[in-house]
Amino acid sequence: MLVDTGTTWAQLVVKLRHDRVQPLDQTSSSHQPERFSSFGLTSQPLTIAWRTVRTLGTVLSNSMLSAAIAWCLAFCMDHGNIFSKTVPRNQSHAMFLTAKMLWFWIFCWFFTIAECVAKLLPETFTSTPTPSTLSPGRIFVKLVRAMFVHIVLVTVLSVGIGFVIASHHFAHDKLKADVYWPMMCYNFILTVTDAHTRHIFRVETVSGQARANRYSRRSKQLNQLPTRKPRGSPSLKQFLKVFAQNLVLVISGLSAGAFVHIASCIELKEKWELVVFALCSQTIKLMIQAAAKLYLGKRKKTPSLRTMAIIVAAPTILVDTQLRTVLLCLDSKSVTLAGSVLLAVAKTVLRLLTALLMRHQAHKVLAKYPLPRVGVHPQDGVVKVLRVQSLLSTTASLSSPELQGIARVQKLTALHAAEVYADMHGEYIAMCCAYVIIICFGSNPRFSLGGNASNNSTHEIQFSTVMVQIGIEVVVDIIAIPLEIRFGVDFNKFHKDDAFLAIFMVLVAVVNIHIASGVYMKTE
Repeated sequence: MLVDTGTTWAQLVVKLRHDRVQPLDQTSSSHQPERFSSFGLTSQPLTIAWRTVRTLGTVLSNSMLSAAIAWCLAFCMDHGNIFSKTVPRNQSHAMFLTAKMLWFWIFCWFFTIAECVAKLLPETFTSTPTPSTLSPGRIFVKLVRAMFVHIVLVTVLSVGIGFVIASHHFAHDKLKADVYWPMMCYNFILTVTDAHTRHIFRVETVSGQARANRYSRRSKQLNQLPTRKPRGSPSLKQFLKVFAQNLVLVISGLSAGAFVHIASCIELKEKWELVVFALCSQTIKLMIQAAAKLYLGKRKKTPSLRTMAIIVAAPTILVDTQLRTVLLCLDSKSVTLAGSVLLAVAKTVLRLLTALLMRHQAHKVLAKYPLPRVGVHPQDGVVKVLRVQSLLSTTASLSSPELQGIARVQKLTALHAAEVYADMHGEYIAMCCAYVIIICFGSNPRFSLGGNASNNSTHEIQFSTVMVQIGIEVVVDIIAIPLEIRFGVDFNKFHKDDAFLAIFMVLVAVVNIHIASGVYMKTE
């Protein structure tokens, strides 16, 4: 298990237990204890400000990209079969519904492969005469060529069963099978692309071959059977393993989709009903997030920040979109803005409370284990962890209580960072998706926004309302991010996976639009 000895854990140690820290520099000034107690609070205000701006800028850029792709998908779905000479409203129900599902699968295939390209982009490939990195275009072609047969099989299966579903009104009217079947097909798409990406990583990259060699040496030491030569494509066992691993994400999306399905049938006529609905929505979202964090926390191996952000982000975006869609469908500027302000205040308080809870839990964990010697440079406040670095140099020390405490605190802070990072993306993407749903589907006679909509077939959205809502969210993040950084949340680790996470957020927005279009589509 790899343990990062970066500043996040050390900041927690110094802030929570500065009374037990032994300074390395005994000749420091008399103000040294004050430096320990205020580490991360006043010693680096410019650093905190820069990290805040960088984090917020990344979140906003990723969210705007997701919003743009969501608009494109909604536009395509709104037009149904673009190759038909008939206008969308005159297309048959089965043709329009099949075309809508097909658009979803096209976007899923493209951006899922792009997501895998982002994974392989930093790797050095050995398939070239001299080991080197490949351009995104060459990696994309390599992936498509390797999985072409599986792309055809999955697409034919998806479209075939999708057309059968579209031809039976009961499957759409009551069961909403046109919502859930494409989601299951999305798991097939994830399985195919992920399995082939892992196979290419193992066989054709320097890092993958080095990892395979280490595994081969361990197998020989354990007197296991010699490893076979790598196959030309992933085995059935590898496909099933990837399918099971991705099932957690798909179940999370299906659960949020079921919530949207149920919520669309609820009529909200009074303001107190809207308040109850908002409370229930946030409660359900927190429960799904808590279950995801519990699942990740129970795993022996610390999950990657990428995995944690993925599992936490999906329910956040899907549930929040429905709530914001309800607010916009009321066609009341005052109620919409009041609801946005109340949501912003509630989420700011909740974010700070969860950060304090994380800090308290870290305090309890650190109280059980011996504390390593930590020193702070008197000029720049850089943390130096000496005993921890010496522990990491030997494998025999990995089970020491001291290192276990570090690992537990790291997992705790990483889970909280993933939750906050996903929540920030979720707010902006949910807001943009809600506007897309209202504008594209609210005025289309094939769609009905249900009991949450007003009597008008179209909904007016003022530019000032949009700007105020976005401004409220930006203010919330400007207030919350610096405080969370001071509490030990490290957002910098997400920047190395920025391309992957940006494309993943696009995929969540695509799933979001698909669920909304299926739930709100009228019967024939």
